[in-house]
Amino acid sequence: MDEKGVELLIRDTTPNHKLKGLAMEHFSLPVTERIAVESVRLPTYPELMDKEVKCVINCIKEFYD
Repeated sequence: MDEKGVELLIRDTTPNHKLKGLAMEHFSLPVTERIAVESVRLPTYPELMDKEVKCVINCIKEFYD
């Protein structure tokens, strides 16, 4: 995606149940924990033009082809 100029954001790699202060560390949620480190965020903001959205979609399609 970098080669195509599409920025992928990697954030929030700590799932909510593992955040300190919430007293939820005792939960075992392996799928949630895996998704937290494997997922990325696509560009989304109000100023994103339709042609830019289409470009992102096409880049995703190309990646999975």
